[in-house]
Amino acid sequence: MAPQTTGLEVGRYIGIKGEIDGDTVTGFYSPISRPEDNGVIDILCRTDEKGGPIVNLLNSMQPGSSCMMAGMGGVKLKQDSTTGGFMYQGRSIKKLSLLCGGTGLAPAVQVVRAYVNMISKFPEQMPTNAKEGGVKIVYAAETHGDLAFITALDQLKERFPQLISYYLVLNKPPRGWVQGIGFVDGDIIRQRLWFPGSEDHVCVMCGPPIFEKIMCANLAKMGYDRDQYYSFADPTDC
Repeated sequence: MAPQTTGLEVGRYIGIKGEIDGDTVTGFYSPISRPEDNGVIDILCRTDEKGGPIVNLLNSMQPGSSCMMAGMGGVKLKQDSTTGGFMYQGRSIKKLSLLCGGTGLAPAVQVVRAYVNMISKFPEQMPTNAKEGGVKIVYAAETHGDLAFITALDQLKERFPQLISYYLVLNKPPRGWVQGIGFVDGDIIRQRLWFPGSEDHVCVMCGPPIFEKIMCANLAKMGYDRDQYYSFADPTDC
């Protein structure tokens, strides 16, 4: 049997369910692999107590083990088969803002990987200048120790520094920290993401529900149209 692909659009997430010690556990993850990758689904997850009971199941699995897996919802960024460009709700997307909190960075990794792969295959999609397009990320975390996830983006950023930028915000920063401190507000969004909103832009946010609720309110106050941002926690109505 030939290796399968997930068949999911960029931005979709998966559900995992299995049994360990007689208990059924579930978890939801955004793959960091691309939808067209054959035979693999890579996920990025915490392995400490903050990862939840599902981590024990994942750690216990060996070659030959099995669990249930299903495609779930998500932002559903589609790729135009002719031009290679990204489409969202029927619109051509050149500018991507990714607003992440906590472990919500995983969807951003998948989107950036897919974007870089698209540019590599369709070089005509390369923006001619920094104002024309690219990916801008704001990542909010509690402490510096949570930033281990950001290393997943560094290699991609090294390849395309003109297309990918990220700004980190810590609630409890270490001594000498030179990026954001506290919480993401309108000023950070205005300075570090694509602003103002436009027809060729979408902002994807993922993080704790309260984080996404506050970010939705910020974006609405700043004049972004509702179809220009997507919340994993509340995809239909912020």
